[in-house]
Amino acid sequence: EGRASERVGVGPEGVDVFGGVEARDEIGRALQVLSGEEREAISLRFGAELTVPEIAVVVGEPLTTVEGRVYRALRKLREALAS
Repeated sequence: EGRASERVGVGPEGVDVFGGVEARDEIGRALQVLSGEEREAISLRFGAELTVPEIAVVVGEPLTTVEGRVYRALRKLREALAS
């Protein structure tokens, strides 16, 4: 950690320059509880910033199927991040 701090420079006093890495790791672990289809839906929704109707078109699934998939995935992520 010390060497990494030296390479990126020291942040302002009291600022955790590695906090983002920890959060990213936590989210990565939480994503593992999702099925492949759920991960794809979440990636398209928040990574590609597509709307749910746009996702339905992209994956060729009915809108109600994609809505349910996104809803279930978000619920699983909330539960995984809460624990």
